Amino acid sequence: MSDAPPSPDSESENHVIARLFWPLAGIFWIMLFAALKAGQSIFVPIFLALVLALIFSPVRRQLARYGLSSLAVASVAIGTVFGAFLLIAILLGSSVQQKWKDGPTLIPKAVEKLETITGALKPITQVSAGLQQIEDGEDAAQMPSTVAIREPSPFQQMARTTPSVLGQFFFVLILAFALIASGEMFYEKIVQIIPHVKDKQRVLTAARDIERSVSTYLLTITVINAILAVIIGIAMWGLGLPDALVLAVLSFFLNFIPYIGALILEALAFILGILFFDSVWMALAPPLVIWAITMIEGQVITPLLVGKRLQLNVVAVFLSLALWGWLWGIAGMLLAMPILLATKRICESVEGWKSWSVFLGPREDSRAQDRLILKWILRPEHKRVTAPADPAS
Repeated sequence: MSDAPPSPDSESENHVIARLFWPLAGIFWIMLFAALKAGQSIFVPIFLALVLALIFSPVRRQLARYGLSSLAVASVAIGTVFGAFLLIAILLGSSVQQKWKDGPTLIPKAVEKLETITGALKPITQVSAGLQQIEDGEDAAQMPSTVAIREPSPFQQMARTTPSVLGQFFFVLILAFALIASGEMFYEKIVQIIPHVKDKQRVLTAARDIERSVSTYLLTITVINAILAVIIGIAMWGLGLPDALVLAVLSFFLNFIPYIGALILEALAFILGILFFDSVWMALAPPLVIWAITMIEGQVITPLLVGKRLQLNVVAVFLSLALWGWLWGIAGMLLAMPILLATKRICESVEGWKSWSVFLGPREDSRAQDRLILKWILRPEHKRVTAPADPAS
């Protein structure tokens, strides 16, 4: 029995669907990003709780072999996180409070002291002061009276934001506790809702592989960042910087943000060095030491411990940082790497998406055919004659 040819109506419907696919896909992504942006206050705590649960999932499975229940592991894990944050708050309370109060004036003070030390910025400051005087004179001539608008003080801003931040912090801890304590409930639900045995095995294998990869990466990076914070704290203390503990704590969190986190830390170290030391060379010592430590960590230690399978494309990393930083700010940049890594693992597990996982991955050796095509494409125009032949043929 021969297959009937497709009717003109079905071909017309397929053509319409093909033409509407990309506009509908664009609308979907726009609405998705708008929802993520609008729901930042709920999505960020959920993702942070998932990250905490993934960090402790290898520990939970390892301790389960010794008979320790998931509830006990969750209690110890969340208690440890809460205790660590409480200890940090106690140790850094007065220092952070003073820095928060002086925050808006730190950079102007650093610029002023840098100009005092070197004199290099004197022409710029003179021109800026002259322009400011001219602008003030014009404003005074045009406006008979002025109205002073008083902005909220740093303490008022802190008082407004602290309840919301504390509420989200405890929400993260409670949700992470529930996720860790639930044990293998997620996999049990997958087995229950998927009807066919083959589909159960395929989905469970993919989900387990994604969880293993992301949790291994997060646990490894967390340990690396903790050691890095201790080393940076000791190095800053050795240089005589008074805020060594603050920089150590910041290095732990900022190092979750690839490339950009280290730059922020180095800039802060330079500002503090300018304010504390009386020499430009001594002010350059803290950021240079941090740069050397983070360079060794980023180029040697992390690739060695994480492995090539969990590494990512540098361009994809920057795009992910830009996207999630735009959506959720600093919290989004902290979550960018786990989200990107999970996306890569999902693409590897879904048929038809594997090409995206290749793009998100690091640079690898190309096949002979791909190298031949690249060599031909990149040749000068006058040397191109014919296209390269397919080695497989």
